[in-house]
Amino acid sequence: MRLHLDVNKTILVDDKVQGIDAGTSCAQILYWGSWGHRSADGRKWRWDGGEPGGPPPDKDAVLYGNFVRKLPVSRRVKAQLKRDFIKRGQPGARLRPHWERMMEALSYEPAVSQALESLPWAQEVGLDRGAVRLLPSFYRLLLHLQQVAPSASVVLRTYGSDIPEVMVELDAFARGQHPAWPGVKMDGSVAGLDATLTSSDTERFGALHRGGPKGDDFGALALALGTVENPPGRDRPPYPCPLSFFEQHATRLVSGPQKIWEHLEAHRGKVVALRDDYAFWARNRFSTRAGKPLWVSAGQTHEVFFDDNIRHDDPNIIDVRRASDGQPIGAKEALRRHAAWINPYRAVMDEGYLIEVLERTMVSAGFVDGA
Repeated sequence: MRLHLDVNKTILVDDKVQGIDAGTSCAQILYWGSWGHRSADGRKWRWDGGEPGGPPPDKDAVLYGNFVRKLPVSRRVKAQLKRDFIKRGQPGARLRPHWERMMEALSYEPAVSQALESLPWAQEVGLDRGAVRLLPSFYRLLLHLQQVAPSASVVLRTYGSDIPEVMVELDAFARGQHPAWPGVKMDGSVAGLDATLTSSDTERFGALHRGGPKGDDFGALALALGTVENPPGRDRPPYPCPLSFFEQHATRLVSGPQKIWEHLEAHRGKVVALRDDYAFWARNRFSTRAGKPLWVSAGQTHEVFFDDNIRHDDPNIIDVRRASDGQPIGAKEALRRHAAWINPYRAVMDEGYLIEVLERTMVSAGFVDGA
């Protein structure tokens, strides 16, 4: 099995690079994850009282974020509604206790915080402020894989620029240097998953490029090893992301889905980190067929992708294709076997949640008897 894990809001809550702290990120999780119902005139929204992030309670339910998105008001007003969602007098005020519990779950014990304050690597990634970054549910998942699937691989996937900091913290965890996880050893010195990630091991991190030299070939895929850099301006129209940039920055370029799949196979039992091609997705109007690519091979390593942007009825951000011919796999099959939606609220609040999702996915895919 190879488990692909989205980073932002799946295993990492805040976004230090973009200046989004844990408190803001948790409020955004509630903003996008809370179901409610419109008033008769469509101008107001009321929370239904359910747990954030779950499935819709009925056909008339609407997420608050989607409710605001369709309001006939300016972008400035919509931004203000998003910022103020859980404040007193606002529609999400009753969700404030959920936010407070999330913040409590993202706080280290005083002894751990004190230990982190003196560690240079923790200062580098911002852990010296006492707030959790990589979620405990992620670390519990790695420890679970170490026990039940020691030959499994993990691929961290992100459109963002958070890989360098994730690598630093994860490497410290794997080498037994993380005060919150004493006694852990996941550095390849014992059987099971090797979760070490360093900038010197350039074969285990890189940036994906889709589209080929002209940027219009949906079957073309390249992996620039040894770099997670992207061209300046790639987040804004016209979303420049030429293949030549990656050819210049890579320590080695791996071309074609099959060769990339073979490269990942060569790192079975290890953690690899990849930055996905946001510009290709944006240029193609955020369509599923232009999203994060997941090439699957029948009868070989089973590929599973965890991402909070997967929908209940649509892989959405994950482009699942057959490795044999590059053809897309239907949404129903992709969701049953390869794409698993992650509830960010549960990922924060329940340390066993990602393990639960993995086990449920294995049952759905037919690898485990669910009886």
